[in-house]
Amino acid sequence: MTKALPNFFIVKYHDRKIITEKLYQENTTIVFVHIPKSAGTTTLECLRNVAEQRKLEKPQNVWFRNYLSIFNSLKSGKHHRSRAYLGVFALGVCDFVDQPCSYFTVFRDPIERTISSYMYCKKRRDKICHAADARNMTVKQWALHQGSVVFYQLLHNPELCEEQYNVEATDLMKKKGDIKRRNVDIPCWYKQILLLQKRIDKDRRQHVLSFILANMKNLFAFIGLAEKYNETLQMLEKVYDLPFYSLCAGDVKNKSVYKISGDNATDSKTMIVEKLKKDLMEDPEVREVLHEDMEIYNEAVRIFNKQLDKFKGLS
Repeated sequence: MTKALPNFFIVKYHDRKIITEKLYQENTTIVFVHIPKSAGTTTLECLRNVAEQRKLEKPQNVWFRNYLSIFNSLKSGKHHRSRAYLGVFALGVCDFVDQPCSYFTVFRDPIERTISSYMYCKKRRDKICHAADARNMTVKQWALHQGSVVFYQLLHNPELCEEQYNVEATDLMKKKGDIKRRNVDIPCWYKQILLLQKRIDKDRRQHVLSFILANMKNLFAFIGLAEKYNETLQMLEKVYDLPFYSLCAGDVKNKSVYKISGDNATDSKTMIVEKLKKDLMEDPEVREVLHEDMEIYNEAVRIFNKQLDKFKGLS
């Protein structure tokens, strides 16, 4: 799947060689794959703070504005290698790095993530909000619109975001009945979803999903969970021998309190999420469009617990 280093805690061999801690900790390229609304902003800032504290080179952001230029320069060999990369489009960097390179990411329950992005996009104009206008949608409509975004993020191909695909993506968007925010282009992440949905039928999608599930432990050197963020930071500190937990424990960004429409009382975010979550989980249409992401999340939980068991055994 990739030449990146496999899971630090549960994979013993890489390229037929025994894995050592040095591979992950000495002059290794670290790549954080940011899944939006999954403790991503918190982790981005933490990685930047860690780099600053250890006097490492500032991490290179791979995001909406520069991903094509970065990947093109990586392919040509002209890109100055950074010690760390981070961003929504960072998956793929390790394919072009000669030194040891590893990915890590943080997953979140797909339904909670969908609700979080819905609430966020009702108030913000972030790129993750541009493919549709959450202000004019119900949470169910938002869930059906977004679908299994992580599944397609793991299939990211920068070439699909080139201008040559704009007309096709726009036509697909119209056929689907989506209405994007005014005066904004179709964001790359959603353009890719539209194009891949056209090219991958249901049977093939299941084969691709099975491949992803079987290889997650080989793709990611570490898998974290937003729901268990302190444990995530503790294990990250062990993997890379960098002060993730020491510097960042308890520092959570974009954590809000929301008001239920029509109710003068303000409930906690957790209470609101639980009410919306129950409705979405019981909806067969929502369960179908989130099928791939639910399977990926369940595997991430399984791997996380395995990592945690190994980590505790090392303590």
